[in-house]
Amino acid sequence: MMHRLQVRLFAAFLLVIIVVVITILLLVLPAAEQEIDTYAQRTGRLQLARMHHWLLGYHSARGSWSGVQPFIEEMGVLYGQWVVLAAEDGTVVADSRNMLFGQPFDEEWTEVVLTGRDDERILGVLYVSAESGIDEAFARDLRDSLGYFLFWGALTALGAALVLTLVLSRAISAPVRQLAESAIRAGKGDLTVRVPGSFRGEIGELARSFNSMIADLARAAELRRNLVADTAHELRTPLSNIRGYLEAMRDEVLEPYDAIASVEEDVGMLARLVDDLQELALAESGALGLHLEPENLVTVIRRCVASLHARASARGVSLHLELEDGLPPLMIDFQRITQVVHNLLVNALSHTERGDRIVVVAEHLEGVVRMRVSDTGEGIPEGERENVFERFYRVDRSRTRATGGTGLGLTISKQLVEAHGGRIRVEGNIPRGSSFIVELPLESSGGYAPNTDSMIS
Repeated sequence: MMHRLQVRLFAAFLLVIIVVVITILLLVLPAAEQEIDTYAQRTGRLQLARMHHWLLGYHSARGSWSGVQPFIEEMGVLYGQWVVLAAEDGTVVADSRNMLFGQPFDEEWTEVVLTGRDDERILGVLYVSAESGIDEAFARDLRDSLGYFLFWGALTALGAALVLTLVLSRAISAPVRQLAESAIRAGKGDLTVRVPGSFRGEIGELARSFNSMIADLARAAELRRNLVADTAHELRTPLSNIRGYLEAMRDEVLEPYDAIASVEEDVGMLARLVDDLQELALAESGALGLHLEPENLVTVIRRCVASLHARASARGVSLHLELEDGLPPLMIDFQRITQVVHNLLVNALSHTERGDRIVVVAEHLEGVVRMRVSDTGEGIPEGERENVFERFYRVDRSRTRATGGTGLGLTISKQLVEAHGGRIRVEGNIPRGSSFIVELPLESSGGYAPNTDSMIS
């Protein structure tokens, strides 16, 4: 295919060159010949004017044409033409070739009537042959030379242009060929392929876009593999527990009542994991319906803090609220934003210990309402912060599902915030701890249209 592209480029360039060369030949050569003819005509008229002026001066000085023969011969030699001077009665009195002297002249030559300067008396007639003179011969030779040089110049330019066209067509098709080969390799599953980013112009932009696309595909493939592995890992533990309880019941090692309670707990964990995965899939595909209504974020925060107050007290963690009075209402899905605040608070509780504190701040900024959930817990290393919103990601790899959650809470929170047209990010605190910042616009600009008929709990 690339060879065909190179051939098409070569053919296109060649066609343009041929059209340009032919156009130049068709326009320049006739125009040049016309200018040469015009020059020859002007030169001929100038020669006649000179001879006319000179002969009148001669007759005025001598009073007759006596002795004019040598001068006529000189004119014939000088201008390369047959020059004849006849008296007023038509008899030849001078001939540059000494062939018609004394004879009446009746040839159809170019003639110039010589009249007196003071009266209209005819002094004689100057005849010049129609044959080509020196100037006309020069013009003819110039036309021939011009045509010769234009022809060979066009052939030389055409040859040089063909070589240049071949080089340019290869230079243009080479990066396209590399892109095509890289795309074929990527299509076969090789996501390590890259094309050089040194190309310029549109080809360079295409190469950079291609590399970015392959990098995104590689990252998506890695995330997909990690999702499958992490999901299998998350499912394996409760399933193993359930199998163990059932075996213990069968072997009468464990009482059925106690076993059923434990099985119910693990089944509940599996159900929550499946629900979280379903909700995440809906959010990422844009199929999650939002029921947008004007709500006050302070109400959401207070309700979530109240629901977790007992849990925080049991862990010895203090909860503090710094809520700005008179926050404007937001067009939000109350249930979804409640889920976001709840997830952030649970995440903070999971990473704090006795004596730590959690602070929730809400304030009105230009165009947005910002909520900050800060803690004085173990914090998140700077190199790990960009990954905390990935599925099943845990900063502490030693945490289990029981101590660290499913690893989907922050991912779902990010999707829900962005669905409302907002932003969420994480920052480190000094000297320790971390802060999650959520910014929600005063006017909803989310990517999901309000849908009151497709609520997902």
